[in-house]
This record gives sequence, C-alpha cells and structure tokens, in this order.
Amino acid sequence: KNLHMSLCFSPVGDAMRNRAKKFPALVNCTVIDWFQPWPMDALFNVGQKFLAPIEQLGPQDSPVRAGILDFLPYSFESTGQVAQVFMSNERRFAYTTPKSFLELIKLYTAMVGKKVDALEDQKDRLTNGLDKLRKTQEDVAGLEEDLKEKAVVVAEKAQAADVFAEEVGREKANVQAESEKAAVEATNCSKIAADVAIQQKSCEEDLAKAIPLVKEAESALDVLDKKDFQELKALAKPPGGVDLVCEAAMHLQAGIDPNIDIDKKGQVKDTSWKGSQKMMNAPEKFLQNLKEYKTHIDDGNVPQINVEKARKIKDGMGDDFTQAGMAKKSGAAAGLCVFIINIIMYYDVVIQVEPKRQALREATETLNNANTKLAEVKALVADLEAKLAKLMSEFDKAMAEKNAVMAEAQKCQTKLDMAQRLVNALSANGVIWEQTVERTGEELVFIPGDTLIACSFASYVGVFTRQYREQAVSNFTKFLQDKNVPLGPKPDPLGVLANDAEMAAWAGQGLPSDRVSCENGAIMTNSQRWCLIIDPQLQGIVWIKNKEVDNGLQITRMGHSKMLNTFEVGLDQGKSVMIENMGETVEAVIMPVVSRNTIKRGNKKVVKLGDKEIVLKDSFRLFMQTKLSNPHYPPEIQAETTVINFTVTEDGLEDQLLFLVVKLERPDLAKKKSELIQQQNEFKVTLAQLEALLLEKLANAEGDILDDTELILSLEEAKKTSDEVKEKVVYAQETEAKINETSEFYRPTGSRGSLLFFLMCDLCKMHTFYKYSLDSFVMVVTRAVNSVTLRKPKEPKQEKVEEEKPEGEDEDGEDGEDGGEEKEEEPQEEEEEEEEIIELEGKELKQRVVVLENVITYFVFSYTRRGLLDADKLTVVSMMLFKILLRAGKVSHEENTILIRAPPDPNPPPIPDMAKSWLTETQWAQMKSLESVDAFKKSGKLLESLEQDALGWKRWFTEEKAEIADLPRSVRDLTPYHRLFLLRILRPDRIGGALTQFITDNLGTDYIEQPPFDMEQSYQESTCITPFFFVLFPGVDPTPVIEALGRKLSITEANGRLINISMGQGQEKVALDALTKSAREGGWIMLQNIH
Repeated sequence: KNLHMSLCFSPVGDAMRNRAKKFPALVNCTVIDWFQPWPMDALFNVGQKFLAPIEQLGPQDSPVRAGILDFLPYSFESTGQVAQVFMSNERRFAYTTPKSFLELIKLYTAMVGKKVDALEDQKDRLTNGLDKLRKTQEDVAGLEEDLKEKAVVVAEKAQAADVFAEEVGREKANVQAESEKAAVEATNCSKIAADVAIQQKSCEEDLAKAIPLVKEAESALDVLDKKDFQELKALAKPPGGVDLVCEAAMHLQAGIDPNIDIDKKGQVKDTSWKGSQKMMNAPEKFLQNLKEYKTHIDDGNVPQINVEKARKIKDGMGDDFTQAGMAKKSGAAAGLCVFIINIIMYYDVVIQVEPKRQALREATETLNNANTKLAEVKALVADLEAKLAKLMSEFDKAMAEKNAVMAEAQKCQTKLDMAQRLVNALSANGVIWEQTVERTGEELVFIPGDTLIACSFASYVGVFTRQYREQAVSNFTKFLQDKNVPLGPKPDPLGVLANDAEMAAWAGQGLPSDRVSCENGAIMTNSQRWCLIIDPQLQGIVWIKNKEVDNGLQITRMGHSKMLNTFEVGLDQGKSVMIENMGETVEAVIMPVVSRNTIKRGNKKVVKLGDKEIVLKDSFRLFMQTKLSNPHYPPEIQAETTVINFTVTEDGLEDQLLFLVVKLERPDLAKKKSELIQQQNEFKVTLAQLEALLLEKLANAEGDILDDTELILSLEEAKKTSDEVKEKVVYAQETEAKINETSEFYRPTGSRGSLLFFLMCDLCKMHTFYKYSLDSFVMVVTRAVNSVTLRKPKEPKQEKVEEEKPEGEDEDGEDGEDGGEEKEEEPQEEEEEEEEIIELEGKELKQRVVVLENVITYFVFSYTRRGLLDADKLTVVSMMLFKILLRAGKVSHEENTILIRAPPDPNPPPIPDMAKSWLTETQWAQMKSLESVDAFKKSGKLLESLEQDALGWKRWFTEEKAEIADLPRSVRDLTPYHRLFLLRILRPDRIGGALTQFITDNLGTDYIEQPPFDMEQSYQESTCITPFFFVLFPGVDPTPVIEALGRKLSITEANGRLINISMGQGQEKVALDALTKSAREGGWIMLQNIH
C-alpha cells in the first residue's frame, strides 16, 4: 500500500527502447515522466546560490557578479549548441548535463579563490622582496659613512697596540735570557744531585754491611744489666784477663766517659783495676754509654788511638778475648768482650767509609749552594714574569679593544659587501618583480573572468577537437565582454590552468608539446572529476604512466578478474589506478568510485566498492582510457567524468612526423634538437624553482637580512645559477633556431604525412572496417623514407640476429640486466661508427623533399589500398589528391566543396525549352551554382552560354566518353580540374573515368594500376608483433600463398614451424597453446574461420 517505486532510464541509446520492447509493462503499467533539460532560470538560480559566498566576485550587486551569474546558464546552453554542431559535422557525441553544470560551479568556486590567493601571495612575496631590496640599497650609504668613522678609531687603537707590542717584546727578551740562565743552573743542580745520590747510595751500602756488627754488640749488652757490672766491680781482684777486658773498655771510652781519667794526650791515666772499678762506678750509666758508643763512632768523636789500644789488648789476649773464654770467668766480662770485638770491627768499617762520607758532605754542600743560586735566579725570573704578565694583561686589553674595533669595522665592511652583493644579486630580479607586481595587480581584476572561462573550458570542452574548443572559448569570451566582465588582453584558458614550468614538466614526461595536448594536460590536472581520455593513438596513456610512476600507478581493465582487488589496493594505499582499453560502459560495481560517492565515517571518507567500504586516501587518483576513436559515452558517464579527447591533432602529428623524417634524414640534427627540447624543458622548470626559492628565502628571512650571510650567499648562488641557466637558454634557443631553420625545409613531408593520416582516419565514415593506428602509420612512413635513403645501409645483419637471442634469453633467464646492457651498447657503437651525415642545400634539398613527399604518399596509399574494397579505391585516391591540391593551394576549399556536393542554386532562372529534353531542373540549378566559380566567370555567364550554344552542349552531353570529348567553345579553355565540375553535374556516369585520368595526370599510373598482391613483399613489411589479417570473399583461400612463402623460408607444417588451425568449437585452447609455443620458440600460426 505504501510502496512507491521509481525507475530511472537514460533516453540516450537503445537501452530503454530494447527494455520496453522486451517488457511492455514498463510502458503499460507506469507513468512516464520525461525530464526535460533545466531551464535557464533554474540554472541561474542555482549559480546564484552557490556563488553568493564567494567574496572575490565583489558585492552582491556588482556588475561583475551579475555578468558571471548570467554567464553560467549561457555557457551551458552555448556548449550544448556546439555539441550539436560537433555531432552534425563530426558524428561525435558530447553531452552537457546538470551534473556538468554543478561541477563547473564547484570547480569555479574552488579555483577562483585559489587563484586570487595565489596571486595575492605572489604579490606579497614580490613586494616583500622589493622592500628588502630597496631597504638594502638605502643602507649602503649609511654603512659607508660608518665604515669611514670606524677606520679612524681602528688606526688609533692599532697604534697604541703597536707601542705595547714593542715594550712587551723587550720584556719577553729579558725574561727569556734569565729563563735560559735558570735553565743552566737547573741543569747543573740536577747533575750535582745525581752525583750526590750515587755517593750517598755507595756510603749507605758500605754502612749497611756494619749494621750486623752493631746489632751483635748491642745484643751482647742486652743480656747484661747493672747487677752484672756491680758484681764485676765488687771483685777485689778479678780473674785473669777480666781486668784486660775492662782496660780495653776504658781505652775505647777515653775522653768520652767522664769517669775515666785521661792525661793531656787524652789517654787513660790509670789502667789498673781501680781505674776499671771507677769506670763502672755507675753501672747503669756505664751500660748506657756502651750502647751509645755507636753514635759517637758515627759522629767521629772516637779517637783512633783509643780503638788501637783496645785492639792491641784484644789481639794480645788471643783466643782468651772471646765470649766463650770469658764466660767462665765473668758474664759481664764475656758481654764486654763480645761488644769490644764487634765495635772495633764496626769502627774499622766506619773508618773505611769516612772518605766517601766526607766527599758526600762536600757534594751536598755544593748542591745546597747550587740550589740557593737556582732559587735566586728563579725568584728573579718570577719577578720578571710577573712584570711581563702585567704588561701582557695590558697588552691583551689593548689588543682586545683593537680587535673589537676592527671586528666591528670588518662586520660593517662585511655588511656593506653583503648589501652590495644582495643588490647585485637581485637588481635584475627587482625590475622583473616590479613589473610582475604591477601586472599582478591588473590580473587580480581579470582573475574572476579569466578563471571562469578556464573552468568552463575544463568542465565542458575537453571532449571537443581543437576547432570546436576554439569556437566554444570564443563564445564564452564574447559573452563576458558584452557583459563588461573584466578579462585579460588575450583570455587564454591554458595560461590560467597551467604555467610554462608545468607544461615543460609534462613534455619531459612524454606529453606532446602542441597546444591541444597541453590543453588536455591542463584539463586533467585541474579537473575535480576523474578523467576519461579518448586516446586512440596511445599518447595520453604514455604520459599518464610516466607522470604517475611515483604514485604507484596500478593498471587494470574493465571486467578483469582482479579489477576490484586493484581498486581496493589503490583506494586503501592512495595509489593511482588506470583503467585502460575501456569500452563504452562502466561496470556498476565501480560507479561509486567513478562518481566519487563518498560516505563520512568520523574524520575519514569511505567509498563503497561491492560489499566493502574502503577508506579513501587523498592521494588516490583514477584515470580511464579508451582506444576507441569515436566512442559514444552516455550522458550519465560524461556527467560523472571529465571526458578529454587526446586524439592527435593534425598540427601535432605534423610536428611529430617532421621530427621523424629529420631523424631519418639528418639524425645529427634530430638528436641535437631532442637534447635541446629536453634542456629547454628542464631550464623552464629550474628557472621557476629558482624564482620561487629566491622569494621563499626572502619571505622567511627574519631580523636584519644583511646579518644572514648564509641567506645572501644562497641567494647569490641561486642568482648565479639562474644567470647560467638563462645564458644556456639563450644559447639553446639560438641553436634550436638554426636547427629549426634546416628542419623546416622538411616541413612539407610532415604536412603531407599528417594530411594522409587524417584522411585514413576519416575513412571509417565510409566503412567501419577502415581503421588505422598511428603506430602502424609511423612504421609505413619510416619504411618509405628508408626506401630512398641516401645513407649507406647497415650491412652486418647477422649481428642483429645474434642480438635477438640473448634478448629472448633475458626475458626468461636471470641475466636480464647484463643482456639488456649489451643490447643498448652495441647499437650505439654501430651508430657512431656507421652513421653517415649527408647535408643537402638549396636546389638539391628542395628536390629531396619532393622525393620524400612522393614516396611517403605512395607508400601510405599502397598500405591503405591493400585493405580497401575495390569500390572505394578510386574514391579514396580522389580524396587524397583533392586534399593534396587543397594543401598546396592549387584549388580552393569553396571550389572543392562545390565539386563534391554540387549544390543547386535555390533561385535558378527558368530552364530553356531546347534544354528540357536532355537537362533536368536539378542539373540546371547546379549549373547556375557553377557561375560563382572563378574559372567559369571568365567564359561569361554559364547559363547564357548553355542557352545560346545548346546544340554544342547537347553534342558534348551525348558523347560516350564525355571526359575526353571536346567541350563547347565557351568553356573549351577549362582546366582538367574544372572539367570535373561539368562532368559531376551533367555526366556523373563518366566522373569515374575523368577522375582516373585526373589522378594519372597528377599522381601517376601507380595510383590507378594496382599490382597483384605480393605475399613476400607484405612479409618483409611485417614484424613479429604485427599479424596479417585476411578479409576473404567466398572461394578465396590465401593458404597456398602462405605455404609457398613458408617453404622458401623453411617454415612448414612438416618441421612444426607452421601451424594451421581452423577455429571452431573447442579450438580456443588449441590455438592459445599454439600461440604460446610459437611465441616462445618462433614459428607461424594461421588461424582460419575467425569471426
């Protein structure tokens, strides 16, 4: 009950009609609502609504905004009218839909703001650069005055520093002299110290040997105490030998122990036992004196006579003067005996070492004196150094002041140098920038109107050929001028959509440099819709592949099994996708992508692809390409895409063929020009980048620009590079002009080739079977030029055969890179060795160009004639001849149109009665039209002649071969070309014979008399990638001819190199296997009965 259903059908094409025939209920059970095109008021209101927020168009009531709003519906209607004329004349379909209109508004709203912002930004950056340049120029004078003042201060500071430098020099010399003296003293001291150390070591070693003796003596005393000596002292009469031991002890201590009385000579007075008892009067003191006796020896207080007298007693007693001998008599005497023996031995050692000790004392004294002198010298040096340090401090201060002033002066000088260098670096740019700023101010006024034309151009006219594009742009321009919308002096959509640097970059990527190709590139790069290119010559797809290589271009085909996977990868990873070789439909599953129907999911955009929703990356790009020369895309596809006609233009093809001919005739010029074109493209890009770099650096500079040395040096380097590039540009332009001057002599050959190719392209209007590719045409032209080459042919053909083998191996093997390198290097070497340059001039060059024109014409016609139906051959060669004559200016376009169409005059006079019997009303009116042709004006009025000489005209009219019969007297002087006019009207049955003779007279019999088909010649023209396609009539079989040629070349069914397959049910797999095998191993395959 509440169900409502709407079915939407496109009225274009047969789809709706066919569905209605199959399902009558679509008509019988529905209410058909036919949506008519939007009226002009609706288009106006929509445009007014969408453009209202655009501030760049001025106030809402401004005349500029009003003119732009009026233009929007006009451009839609005007483009539709151009599309109708396009369809009528070219039989090509182009549609303008409301969606196209909305896309125009969307593109315009985005682009006009962007263009205005870009121009204002450019103006601001240029103005900023000019301001800094002017400020720098003003600063130069002030910097020069500051530099003069600082120069005086620098001179004063330098003079004061020089005075200090002299004084410091003197003090340094004095300090150096004293330091040298101190160094000598230090050396002497070091030497003396070394000697003292050696002597001291020797003494210490000798004394070390006596230490055990002292220890033995001390150990003997350690076992004694005062009781032992008290007991010994108490003896009234000691045992024998004890008194002598005590006497020896007295001798040792004579003059040392005060208890021992000595005489004047220092000897013991009383050597009796009483004297010994007196010595031991204080036993404890006596023991202490014995223990300190070593010290007296060390200090030299013991006279030698004391030791000798004691030694005499010891030696006199012999073996009794031992510890063992005395121990039985008295323990104290035994201890004294051991002490005396060891102390005498110690004394002997000390006496032996004494000379060394004396020498050591003297050396030590000398060392002390030297050290004292050294200390005095060092003190003097320290004093001098302190004075020098003070002077140096003052000198450093003076030098610091001098350096500071000099640094300031140098900074000022550097700043002045930088200012002058900056002015020099930017002076030339400053003039250009001033002009650009003025021009930018004017362009800001023109931007709304120029951008509107450019956006309309990009949205509507991409599908048209050049003639209709120019017509559409002319209509747009005239309307806006009538509405007083400001436009530039020469509104150019291409100049708005792209700049020279961008077009140069496109040319470097493989896009032809003719205007139409550049327009196509500009439309593609600016369009917001995905582009669908009509590209029968494959020039557009080559450019896109090179252009998008950095964006990971993915290539697929409509209906391919992995097409959706390719789209998923491209959408998800932001890679470009190319659909190549499209038909006339788009699969419904990818229409959301084609129509850019995105869904908002948070901050991301997703697109529905089949049953999946995939996130759309901003870097994703979609390109669609068809090889169909005249596809019919319905309005729904043309509305969702920007259709661009990349079909090669006649001017563009003429330039390409000219380059091809020059390359074959003068490879040196072609190579040089190719290099120059590439250089010129690179130069344009480089200059644009350098200009942008200069402005960017100036805009980003902070503070005083003159302090940024790195910036100025980089600007100077950029300016230097720019000047070098400009010099190279001038040189390249001069060289290219010279090359073009020579190349232009070959221009007629390129023009002839272009004319012939477009004639071949037009043959499809006669029969859809007649289709030709640009690649095959270029091969024919190359073959034609090579057939009459003046250079010696390359003889070593075997090398080419040998090169093909590794080439094949490289494709399947792993050594592809090595083989590829050999393949590239060997032909280059051959060119350098065998290339022969033949320069022709003057008359010889003109004759050569005529030969090339003729041979290209004949080869192209022979190639075309081989695939023509017999009924069309005369028509085609006639069309070719007339186009050649038109291009040469030998006939006019108006006359040619009259010859072909023979239009009757709308108001002819009444036909005379005598002519009614053999002349129709239509023929009479057509003869009236001929009076507008100059050739017939010379003979007077044609109808009057026909009426006055009716018998003569009738006699000629009734001739069997009127084309060779004599004409009536009044028109007997007509040229053969103008005779065709009369035959076309009065004797159309004889026009064939007349055209045959006319062609023979102008082109030769080769264009009329076709030689029989030569399979061997056709084989020589073929390649491994160019198959033969035989169109057969009943009863015709080319198999014997192919087999005969194969036998000559050892290619037969017997050896398996010729495979003959009759296609039919189940033969597809057999044919594919055979193709795979022959492609890999080499061989011929003949597929018969193909539909």
